Amino acid sequence: MKVAIPTTDKKTIYGHTGHADYFLVVSIEDGKIIDQEFRDNPHVNQEGHGQHPDHEPGQHDHHHEHHHHNHMHGDENAHDIMIKSIDDCKYFVVRHVGRRCAPSLKKFNVKPVLIKGQGDILIDDILVEVLKMPVE
Repeated sequence: MKVAIPTTDKKTIYGHTGHADYFLVVSIEDGKIIDQEFRDNPHVNQEGHGQHPDHEPGQHDHHHEHHHHNHMHGDENAHDIMIKSIDDCKYFVVRHVGRRCAPSLKKFNVKPVLIKGQGDILIDDILVEVLKMPVE
């Protein structure tokens, strides 16, 4: 079974799934992690979004945010492209499922698993719980 987790820093789960730079894909067999890989999020790379370490906070923030939301409206396939990149996964562990993402998850038969909690949540802590999840 494979499980995907959105991340940008490769250490914590990223709250805004569609804007995460990577998806950590973990392969589990017999209750053990046998493989893991970071896959680029095609949604971010295609649109040129994601985290920009050189982005200075200030007057450009409003424009930057607006740009993030703007691309979503006209591009119906963006979420399909994103979920298709992890369609070999049974579960997608996320902090939130957006209304545009939900149909794509259903289409590719990837089950969302919502993680509750405030602040940074370490991927290592999530993996402890993921190992307890049902295979079927």
